[in-house]
Order: sequence, then structure tokens, then C-alpha cells
Amino acid sequence: MTNEIGAECCPLCASEALQTLTRSREFSEAGVLFCVDGVEYAVCQECGGRTTTPAQTRKNKRRIIAAQKKAMGLLSGEQIREIREVRLHGLTQRQMAQLLGVGVNTFSRYETDAVPQSDAMNSLLVVLGEHPEVIGTLAQHHGVTLTERAPDTFSASWVKSFSHLQAVAANNLPKKINIVRTQGTVVPIRGPEFLLKAA
Repeated sequence: MTNEIGAECCPLCASEALQTLTRSREFSEAGVLFCVDGVEYAVCQECGGRTTTPAQTRKNKRRIIAAQKKAMGLLSGEQIREIREVRLHGLTQRQMAQLLGVGVNTFSRYETDAVPQSDAMNSLLVVLGEHPEVIGTLAQHHGVTLTERAPDTFSASWVKSFSHLQAVAANNLPKKINIVRTQGTVVPIRGPEFLLKAA
């Protein structure tokens, strides 16, 4: 509950003297029992009433979803983000959503632990994390062109990314990967079938 100036206050006495406390709670989802530490709530210092503020509710939801994912053997939001940013060379959330066949908001919610992904989606993400070369197959299946912006003069990170792609490609399927640089030079090498293109 908030008062007329937008401050959180006790729903019983309207006092703003709320103290945040935490506790552990047990939850059950799909037959799986799990415990969540750090569940927040507020206690009014005037009347002793207990409440949960909107901000605490949002935090608690993410804690609960994160614990649920762990209990069910699903990737955490942090692990999903690592797959996208590290294993898949910094793809955007929009590109990942297109590859996986879901909405951008849905994929974003996977990364922030706002919702748990399905078992099937989790399996696909695990495969992408372990075998990033299959990104080409997904891109072709969904008609997605993956692009990466290259500066006029290549930075150390760009060179490192390019070198890494060459190394990965050398050990994977005998397909072609086209690296299109700002100068328009196309360099075909063997590797996953997707396009890195300078906009």
C-alpha cells in the first residue's frame, strides 16, 4: 500500500515505519518441493502488522522462480544469459528469441528468472550451450540472418571474436560461414552456416 505521496505504508495503520525482514519458505511446483531463502516481507513498527510491498513481491517472485528452476534441473537466468553472451558470441535477445521461436519478452523473462522455461526449451538451450555450432541450423530453419556490427577499424574484441569463430569453424561441420566486413570483402571459411554482417 502507498500513501498520497507514493511512499510504502502499512495497510492497517498507514504508518511508513516499515521494517524489511526475510525468512525461508517451502514451495511445491509440479510435485517438486523446494525451499526459498531470503523471502522478503515488511513489519510495521507502529502496529505490528505484516505486509509485502510491491517491490518485495517482485523480488520474491524472481527468487521463487530461480529456486524452482534449480530444483527442477533447469538452467538459471544467469546461465541462459551466459550462453547468449559468451557461448554464442554476444547475440542480442531479439536474435535469440527468433532462433528459439519465442517472443523477445518471453526470452527476456527466461534470463531474468521471471518465468521458468519449459523442459523442451531448456534442452534446446543446453544443446546451444554445449554445441554452439548448431546455431546455423536454427538460423536456417527460422530464416534468421544473424548480424554483428563491425567497426571501421577492428577492435581487439572484434578480432578476438573473428579468430574464435575461425577456430570453432575449423573443428566443426564442413559448411560455409561468410564473414562480411565493412569493406565488403567476403571471406568464406568452413564452419556453421550463419552470417556475420557489418551494418
